[in-house]
Amino acid sequence: KQTLADGTETVGNNAGYTGALNVAQGGILTLKGTDEADTLAAILANAATTNWADGSGLAFDIKNDIAARPGQDNPPVAPDDTISASDISNIISSNAQNVDIYKYGDNYITFSDDYSAIGRNVYIKDGTMRFFVENNDTEGGGEKYFNGGNANTYISDGAKFIFEISGEENNTTFAGNLISETVADEIKAVFQKAGDAALTLTGDNSGFNGDAVVEWGELVI
Repeated sequence: KQTLADGTETVGNNAGYTGALNVAQGGILTLKGTDEADTLAAILANAATTNWADGSGLAFDIKNDIAARPGQDNPPVAPDDTISASDISNIISSNAQNVDIYKYGDNYITFSDDYSAIGRNVYIKDGTMRFFVENNDTEGGGEKYFNGGNANTYISDGAKFIFEISGEENNTTFAGNLISETVADEIKAVFQKAGDAALTLTGDNSGFNGDAVVEWGELVI
């Protein structure tokens, strides 16, 4: 990454690096880019081996322009800002479940597909993080969330976590624990259930004191 004279940050392309990537305990690898999802793939596209120490972290800080959903004032929609598991498949290794996931930036990022092989805890520090599985054929989908659906998810003040599984007949469960990091009563963490599949929460959510929103479908506790 380099900073230009006007203060603009640019992200380098490290696709030429083919060696090992070691992230030490307490260390955080931050993927920082623009709204182009393929920027992520270029950051370390050819790293041969990724070793994650217990307690290391993987952070996403992707800048984009968020727009209001038609007919609504607030919920941002950025359909092009989707990170599929294949975008970072080169840095998901056998010990990647030791990794803590961080989402930074006042932006809207969608994580789609199967992230079950990575992530122990998820920290949504800013903006909106949407987890989406298009699940039209089989039941389930919640197990594709980080750490096989068992990750603890911490939602900070003013941040939002959207959990969306499509498919009206495809009921699913979320086994992870929701924890809010809310300090000011007027700026609460938000958990939003979207998608037409029924979602059952089976984890310990006693640590969540933010707002819960059911946009559509059914939420079962």
